[in-house]
Amino acid sequence: MRLLVDIRIRMISCPGVRMSYNNSSDIGLHIKLFNSLAISSQSKLKFPIFLYEHFFFSKDFNCDNKSQLLDLLSEETICIELLDENGLTVCRYESNSKDFLYPCHQLRPQYSQSSRSLLMDCCLLPIAPKLEFNIINTILNDIQELEPQFTSSNDCQSFESIESSDYR
Repeated sequence: MRLLVDIRIRMISCPGVRMSYNNSSDIGLHIKLFNSLAISSQSKLKFPIFLYEHFFFSKDFNCDNKSQLLDLLSEETICIELLDENGLTVCRYESNSKDFLYPCHQLRPQYSQSSRSLLMDCCLLPIAPKLEFNIINTILNDIQELEPQFTSSNDCQSFESIESSDYR
């Protein structure tokens, strides 16, 4: 089975927080999933941060049914970090992929396309920022039936492969 994941980040908000230590600092969102790293374009560290970016991930799993896929996803990790230009972590979120991709513990496609939000862990901020996003998950039984939205090469420019030892 192949799992295709389209994460659409809309905004990171942190009401009442103004970053005064270095207002000219550029930040970027880093998403690590399935041993791949996707990096957003750089923006200024001023909340709310509007990103409107798509991140595409895919992975082939050696399983026969969707319940086995959920078990394998619980062993995968996703890490979302907001990093400044010096590599300092402003905030982060880390979870197993099953809980992030399917928070209702069911493989229902209706929920996978809904708007979601989560609170990230504070690192340099006094309160937890909120990440607003959509996820579209597609499960393919046959790897050959790849959807056209995931085959466009210009949509995947921000990917770079990472070693599993670098993956947190």
